[in-house]
Amino acid sequence: ALGGNFTEGAGSAVGAPVYLFNAPTSSTGPSDEAGQKITQLTFTVSGLRDGSDEVMLLANNPVSLVDGVSGFTVHTTNPTLHNMAYSVSVSGDVATVTITPDLNNGQTAAQNLSGLINFVAGLRYRNDNANNPTPGDRVITLTRLSDNGGTLNGGIDTLTLSNTSTVTVVAVNDAPTHSLPGAQSVAEDQSLSIAGLSVSDVDANLAT
Repeated sequence: ALGGNFTEGAGSAVGAPVYLFNAPTSSTGPSDEAGQKITQLTFTVSGLRDGSDEVMLLANNPVSLVDGVSGFTVHTTNPTLHNMAYSVSVSGDVATVTITPDLNNGQTAAQNLSGLINFVAGLRYRNDNANNPTPGDRVITLTRLSDNGGTLNGGIDTLTLSNTSTVTVVAVNDAPTHSLPGAQSVAEDQSLSIAGLSVSDVDANLAT
């Protein structure tokens, strides 16, 4: 596993996403099962605190970890290896993400497996709350892997996983900014109201 710190970006910029897993490997079983394909991968993300700003990058596609989100990812440079449907369900502070490769896209079993490995290697976490991400750990766990071999004659087509990667969200105290009006003039012994003076802090509230 990789993981590490996700650090809030400077000012109103979003921080750089964090890669989660390094050099993953997978197979569908012994050599006589080499023609089987991966049908589903499930992983969870726990410790969620920032709603739709909690984001996973799936094959370079940003997906908010919000209950009911679903879609289909196609890698921008190699769609043959990254045709994956995804769906998200959320309970409490835990999102469960289900990935389903398209088995009808002409891929060979080897391409299907290679695509899954590359997919996992490309998983990244990002927090899109540019100003005030909630600090703390987000734990990503690969939980289940299934193939299309079936269970006939004692076969096993589902493997329970427990591979984890932890990302620690680190907030940054941004410097305040200010806005000043132009030069002012007033007659002696007269009062002058000055408009346009403001102080702003993206980590707090605006003061004027």
